[in-house]
Amino acid sequence: MKKLLVLILLTGIIVLPSCENRAGDDSAPERVKRAFHVKFVEAEKVIWQEKGDSNWVARFSWHGKDYSAIYSSSGKWLETEYALDKNHLPAPILSILNQNVGNYEIEKVDLLITTMDEVYRFEIEEQGKEFVVDIHTTGTLTKQAKS
Repeated sequence: MKKLLVLILLTGIIVLPSCENRAGDDSAPERVKRAFHVKFVEAEKVIWQEKGDSNWVARFSWHGKDYSAIYSSSGKWLETEYALDKNHLPAPILSILNQNVGNYEIEKVDLLITTMDEVYRFEIEEQGKEFVVDIHTTGTLTKQAKS
């Protein structure tokens, strides 16, 4: 009887984590998952979440980094986002930031890739206030207070 109980517990320990990952992957429509797996072939630990506007967000690991990607319910890729090391940013992007923002501290920086553009999104603190600054690869900068 003890052996049976131990076997059942070990089976649960092995099976439940794999079911958890599949449950997150199964929640998105099949066409969305197919499109995702074509673009991110080696993605791991994929968790899906539906957004209110009928889009789907996948959070996953890919090539050792944490990513998120947004797909329409029809399976069209819309955006990918991942964190960047704030100490290794392209000089032209930092130059634009320095020219347009005063004394600041970078708290976080992400790269957003869409079908139209790539955007460096900075979360900064400037004179005790928090801002989100977007710098497009075209050189356009937008700055807004963080809500």
